[in-house]
Amino acid sequence: MRVLSRSNSVILGYKQQIGADVPYWFGKVAGADRKFVRVVAGLAMPIHDFVNGAVVVLGELYRLTGPMDLTVLDAYIGEWGAVENALTQFRRDLKFDHVIVDREEARELIFRMRGLRHGLSEIPLVSYACQPYALTEVGRAKIDSMAADNLLHGGEAMFELDRDENQAGRALQAAVTWMQEWPAYYPPARRRAQVTSHHLGYEGL
Repeated sequence: MRVLSRSNSVILGYKQQIGADVPYWFGKVAGADRKFVRVVAGLAMPIHDFVNGAVVVLGELYRLTGPMDLTVLDAYIGEWGAVENALTQFRRDLKFDHVIVDREEARELIFRMRGLRHGLSEIPLVSYACQPYALTEVGRAKIDSMAADNLLHGGEAMFELDRDENQAGRALQAAVTWMQEWPAYYPPARRRAQVTSHHLGYEGL
């Protein structure tokens, strides 16, 4: 079993929702301070000829305008027991609140993973299955397009994805296509109170 090396790993903080504001994640990534509007894990289960499982955790940059900008915060490819351990560790370190799986039946396993219950009183956790087209050439093209437009970043985490491109691709495509289908929510812009000017004197004179 491969042991996770955490020396260069990202640790995120989480700011809970206050009033009309949305929660957000924050931390130092590749030496720079970053703020994310959401953190999502993509999960590919071992199936048929794919003996490995894969988990990829993505952070979406917090910005009110412009296209979605994603960073691969961490990833792990390997046999299922190690992937489950990695998923639990990523929950503690990266505090993701969504898990997007590559097929509906995989969601049953998510509910049974005790390690994913970490921090549930503060940080919710929900799971969804990706859209069927996510695992086709359509989903692959979406990944290629974001990378070509410099909207998908990864740093050292991307080297992990090269260990099994098939499963890494499934996990990445599952998460990215779901995030594109369901955009992040931002609070409405606060409008300044309008100030009405009054002229001195009496109305009608």
